[in-house]
Amino acid sequence: MFKKSKKLFLILVYILLLSSCGKSGEKNVDKINNELKNSTNQFSLNSEEIGLLEKSYSDFTDDDKKLFDKILVKYNEFKNNSSEDIAFERKILKKLEEIESFYDKKYINFKNESSKEVKVEEKLLQQNSKIELSKKDFNYNNYLVKITGKGIFSYYIDNTKIVEEVLAENEKPRYVRINITKNSNIEFNGNIIGIIFKDNINYNKFQNLPSGIFSINEDIAQGNYKITNTTVNTIIKTISKENKIEVINLKETHNIKLEKGMKLIISNVDYITLEKAD
Repeated sequence: MFKKSKKLFLILVYILLLSSCGKSGEKNVDKINNELKNSTNQFSLNSEEIGLLEKSYSDFTDDDKKLFDKILVKYNEFKNNSSEDIAFERKILKKLEEIESFYDKKYINFKNESSKEVKVEEKLLQQNSKIELSKKDFNYNNYLVKITGKGIFSYYIDNTKIVEEVLAENEKPRYVRINITKNSNIEFNGNIIGIIFKDNINYNKFQNLPSGIFSINEDIAQGNYKITNTTVNTIIKTISKENKIEVINLKETHNIKLEKGMKLIISNVDYITLEKAD
């Protein structure tokens, strides 16, 4: 990591002001913005964006959320064009977690679940890129990728697309479970921000599965299951030991038989729940 820069520190302060600035903080916000404008030609905020950062996220309108997305894109572009700074990166991760708390729909924070026994380390991934998942860089077998923003996230094994997740504007963060193999990679298209961390979850006990890939008898015990918490867009597939692919017709059944050696693939959903039926 490179030495901290004054410019990135100022941006950090800006993010922290998002929900706390009121009238008493207006002068401080203006001062910081002036310093930002004086320190770089790459990054600055206009008066509307400054005003938005003074509002609590819980009071954001749809238009406010769209504007905030644009600010977030600017932050990311600025970071990509500047030297990395670990303190700045941690603050961005913290801010994205803060936004999660504003979603009132049932929501599972898989990072918290994965950190119950051992705190996981996070890594911010490069936007608009295809990343090879080598054991050299990712030395555990299974990871979770938290994706936010607007765009498409894809996960490949042997150049075959295993999972594709499409995120719309202002959609809540989504988690995707991936397996590190010899010929696996992930791809980001659009304004998708990805954060990767080790998956420590025991899915036989937890029962809630995010989008992604699971091995039967390694990740999930074999047996008969009932599937709940699906949506109209949910796609569930199984791959047999003979590499036969079957798509589960959720309009006809929510029951599934999982056998040793199978792979279970889930996509287009925040998570599903598997309940043992035998």
